[in-house]
Amino acid sequence: MKTIVVIVLVGLAANLFGQAVHLTVTPLPSKIETTANEEARFIGPPGSFSKKTEREEALRITLRNTAPIAFTYTVEWMFFGAPIKGGPSQPFHAGEKQIALEKNASETFEVRSSKLQSTHLHRNIRRGSDVDIYGGSKYAGYVVRAKIDDKVLAVEAPDAATKRQYQDPKAKWGATAEAAPAPRPPVPGKKKAKS
Repeated sequence: MKTIVVIVLVGLAANLFGQAVHLTVTPLPSKIETTANEEARFIGPPGSFSKKTEREEALRITLRNTAPIAFTYTVEWMFFGAPIKGGPSQPFHAGEKQIALEKNASETFEVRSSKLQSTHLHRNIRRGSDVDIYGGSKYAGYVVRAKIDDKVLAVEAPDAATKRQYQDPKAKWGATAEAAPAPRPPVPGKKKAKS
């Protein structure tokens, strides 16, 4: 009987005080590395170049329990990327962490995304006829949320639409795939070999 009463009381406390959490998310500087590709000097006349860029994003997340009792929270985060040539954003990295906090306690930690890759091929064909080909993905934002079980307590994102979308505990969560290497851009004027 005592066990049932304790479970009921904990459940009531979660309903009464579950919203008493404060979530703060601060984007940190991006880590960007750009390198010239091996074939850069062979792709065309002077002025031509080829480069690859790898980008990692990072967030500083602070969770504070403002409830009068201790809780264990699940903090989830997800980073989005979008095709450089245009198109809808897709999650490319997601993670989560369990945090047990006493009343009025807080914890701050940092998370980093996997790498997004993009390519830029510039070919100087002749005077006034330069060609630029872009491939890969660009960074398109993040979302972070705090939960107890299936109840979403707080959501942070750069825009209101994303915050609204992920307040729903049934919203699709998780990266469909880790950031894949950007496809190699085609060289203008070079025909594909017939199979």
